[in-house]
Amino acid sequence: MRRIEAIAGAAALLGSPSAAVCQAAATARDAGSGWRYETIDLRVVLAADGRSMTVRGSARLRLTTDSSSGPTLLLRRNDGESEGSNIEFVSLEPEAGEVVSLNEDHPSRPGLIVSRIRLPEPFVRGATLGFTFVIRARGVRNQFAVHPEYATASWTAGWYPAPAPGPGEAFGSGLIATRGRVTFDIPAGWRSVSSGDLDSRTERGDRAIEEWTVEEPRALGFAAGPLTASVVETGERSVGMFRLSASDSTVTAQAEALDRVIDAMSDRFGPYPYTRFSIVEAPEPVPGFWAASEQGFILAKPTVFAAEDGNLPLFAHEAAHAWWGNLVGTDGDGGIFLSESLSQYGAVLAIEALEGEEAATRFLRFSRPEYIQSQCARGYFQVVRDGEDRPISSIAQGGGVNHTIADAKGHWVHHMLRRRVGDDVYFGTLRSLGERFAGGNMTLSTFRDAFLAAAPDARLERFFEQWLDRAGAPILDLDWSAAGPDAIDVTITQRQEGEPYDLDLEIELVGVGPPRLETITVDRRQQTVRIESPFRTNVVRLDPNHRVLRWTPEYGSRP
Repeated sequence: MRRIEAIAGAAALLGSPSAAVCQAAATARDAGSGWRYETIDLRVVLAADGRSMTVRGSARLRLTTDSSSGPTLLLRRNDGESEGSNIEFVSLEPEAGEVVSLNEDHPSRPGLIVSRIRLPEPFVRGATLGFTFVIRARGVRNQFAVHPEYATASWTAGWYPAPAPGPGEAFGSGLIATRGRVTFDIPAGWRSVSSGDLDSRTERGDRAIEEWTVEEPRALGFAAGPLTASVVETGERSVGMFRLSASDSTVTAQAEALDRVIDAMSDRFGPYPYTRFSIVEAPEPVPGFWAASEQGFILAKPTVFAAEDGNLPLFAHEAAHAWWGNLVGTDGDGGIFLSESLSQYGAVLAIEALEGEEAATRFLRFSRPEYIQSQCARGYFQVVRDGEDRPISSIAQGGGVNHTIADAKGHWVHHMLRRRVGDDVYFGTLRSLGERFAGGNMTLSTFRDAFLAAAPDARLERFFEQWLDRAGAPILDLDWSAAGPDAIDVTITQRQEGEPYDLDLEIELVGVGPPRLETITVDRRQQTVRIESPFRTNVVRLDPNHRVLRWTPEYGSRP
């Protein structure tokens, strides 16, 4: 949800679009797919000078396909742009078979390296293979840092081995999710935050040992540094704020507000997938995000905390990635609508729950001063004026203008879909999809089919076509005239290029009595509808509550 080339937790494998990585990893020469983690035990040791990191691990994979001659493991050496960043196996030792390649450059994906294990004879479905390894890493790159003052590694950054995706399979969190333990050996003045639950901390001279248990399968990420912790225990979960600077008096209030946000989204999306939610401050030099979501915590830059309210929409957006992006991944074109757009709508839901519908509508239209200004209707129409718009269904993932379209228009599409089918159908279908694809990947066509089946009379085929498969949004003019003493004729003209939209529009009649709200349906370039009115009408307002994404003068010049 960040304009500054941010990448959401499940949006990319090792910082790259999931579909592209899937295509690169599933090459003809790579037959080592079909393996998934069963357990892992990691020990992360930061060197005394803070300039390198050693990861020692023992792991066990289970085969999920009919047979395999051995697994292929992926690491991300660098992002192709960062100088001095490197990660590679120092050793890899399987309990059966032999290593036939180690740290081999991927044939079609620069920066991605592969290591292959060949078994003495093929294993069959359900068989397991244990292996131990040592990885050494250094440098700073996209969502990854080994630095004397801080260390962090997103699960997307490839800091521990990822089993190769199979042919036609996109990378997602389920591919590397695992149970197990993670132990951090860090400077005594540091704290770690990781996926799972902190079991213990001991200090030995100038070093500290922190042990984390991961009881449910997680895609593992971590952050470590001189962090000051403020944790609120709510009964169902812990909500923590981990700051590089001393915590101020607002931290507890922010943590409590965030807990209410998670409750609000849990009511709508289904149970929160993790036992904790932590916000961890990351220094500005760590590249690739303004804020980024991991499984159970988020990373945020110092400027995020400057907002008086703790930047509610930013934190809510990243919390929503717990469901959409981390728990449920995406595959193929339009995937960004199921991750970024849906998480951005999580921010709308949080504002609605804590501050009311009017505040949520303002956010949809104009964002907030402390938030990214382009991620709203006003920002979207600037994209249209700049000639950079494209259909949402054509965008898999990505940053830049694609990210802006997903977060500026996409959350509006979810908002309008919700109004069209009603809360029960909208949120009920989302919860069903979340359960169905937990730990896997969902496609846009699957999303569409689920809603078409859930609301067969809601004209959703055309709704999805006009809002997802074409660029732009309606530009509407309204004229009206009296049609006798107790009726008016309302004429709606659609001025945008292309085919007319099929729209349900609210019309407000203002006169001598209380304002009256009517809903009309228009689906032609110009359409006149007669509305009965028991009083003399003086003013007619189009879409007064801003239910539809359409151009208005407050958004700037007409596209």
